[in-house]
Amino acid sequence: MIDRAPDEFSLPASPTAEVDAQEAFGRVFTGERAPLRDRAMVLISGLLTSDEGSPATEGGDSVWVKVISGSRSVRVEIKDSGSGVVLGGLRRERGPTSREWSPHLLSKVADRWGLVSDAEGAWVWFELDLPE
Repeated sequence: MIDRAPDEFSLPASPTAEVDAQEAFGRVFTGERAPLRDRAMVLISGLLTSDEGSPATEGGDSVWVKVISGSRSVRVEIKDSGSGVVLGGLRRERGPTSREWSPHLLSKVADRWGLVSDAEGAWVWFELDLPE
């Protein structure tokens, strides 16, 4: 497989953010990447929805998502516009059965994940390996 240009989209803070993410991932995770769509959606849903079912991104902020296809994996980068939604989600205390965005959820669903901090800000990334 040849590496493709990244697919990028934003998810506005709204009650429909999870549906918007599902539609965007449906356009991005196609072909040999399609089997990864559900795992990626679990992680994005965990970011966009609290355990109580309300949007975790309320307040007019958008979350920016970049999907980068490699030859053996797909990398997803998630960044907010400075509101702290993404990194704040990692800092909240919650139990291991929580479905919210957390290091525990990332560790269980993603093959690799991490944080990046530079002059442009901080964001979270995760990678999902393509099936053999």
